Amino acid sequence: IRDMDLLKKISRYEIGMEFKKNENYKKPLQVAIFYLSLIILLYILLIKGDMRRWESANHALTIISTGGFSTSNSSFSEYSNYSKVVALLFMIVSSLNLYLVFDILIKFNFKERLKNHYLKQYFYITTVGFVLFCIMCNERLTIDFLFNYISASTTTGLSSERIENYDTHLIFIMGAIMFFGAMNGSTAGGLKQKNIYSLYLALKGFIFNRSLKTYSDKEISNIKRSISSIFSWIIMIGLSMAFFFYFSKGSVSLKIILFDTVSALANCGLSRGFINYESNEATKAIFILLMLIGRINIS
Repeated sequence: IRDMDLLKKISRYEIGMEFKKNENYKKPLQVAIFYLSLIILLYILLIKGDMRRWESANHALTIISTGGFSTSNSSFSEYSNYSKVVALLFMIVSSLNLYLVFDILIKFNFKERLKNHYLKQYFYITTVGFVLFCIMCNERLTIDFLFNYISASTTTGLSSERIENYDTHLIFIMGAIMFFGAMNGSTAGGLKQKNIYSLYLALKGFIFNRSLKTYSDKEISNIKRSISSIFSWIIMIGLSMAFFFYFSKGSVSLKIILFDTVSALANCGLSRGFINYESNEATKAIFILLMLIGRINIS
């Protein structure tokens, strides 16, 4: 009888563990289905505009993955304002943590999820950048300016007009917003909001003379890792810029080189024309390396 009772307890434990294991696999599967649903929804919305089926399918895939490739050499400049608005809305969604978006849109878990400090931080940074961007547009704010800003802030890389002639301060804002990046758990690139938040905690502790002991072990670990990542990025950008400037023999402005280098490391793809099909093999190889490092977040 004792053996039977023990067997029942073991069986219940195993069943409980199996159920828990299945629950752990349940949400990633739901999010994967949600991800595919976003692609299908975007495809349907784009095809309702001025895109053909082939164009809609390709742009739906590249927007949700924040890939940035277009079927047109002029990217989004030839498409209607409807297509641009639809695209930029889905770029924003794709720059957010997919689990977070799933909980908000599918499970209607608004209260708890909207309190997420990474989400609020991303909103503040993007909003401040956008306000500055609008102020510096000199009354030229159009859907194309907005599209390119959202493309940079979400590191998608699509463009609705050429950015080579943008003023320096506009390019600086776009470069900074690319560098900061989007949220962890999204398809976007950049340093990501977790690293920016950890840097904020470190600066807050330094400014207000707070000891690291006031933070939890997890927060301290995140701060150290984030500072390491940020300095690694700065070093890689500096070394790459020095290489590019030397081999271009000073014929290209450092501002242009900086923007394209940050864009590559942030996995954005927007360019001011420094990297192109005429670039030498060494330059292309460095850019490939930067893109790979940015994608896998080596620090």
